[in-house]
Amino acid sequence: MDELPFLVVLIRRLRAVAVWIVAVIFAVLLYFDFTEDEYVAAVLTSVFIFLIFVIVVTIIFKKFFSDNSKDKE
Repeated sequence: MDELPFLVVLIRRLRAVAVWIVAVIFAVLLYFDFTEDEYVAAVLTSVFIFLIFVIVVTIIFKKFFSDNSKDKE
């Protein structure tokens, strides 16, 4: 069982796509709200920075703590 089931791969890809869609929506909202309301822009900036932080931590976690079956052999 070297390969994951199709459904698991599909769910992982859909989750990644959803994260990028949310990031793009926040970026667009931040761009349009920055000129209108500084408070909303500040909140969106915080959310956007948090989202980027989560993505970076996820990438780092996958790089250093991946569960490779090759390492166990």
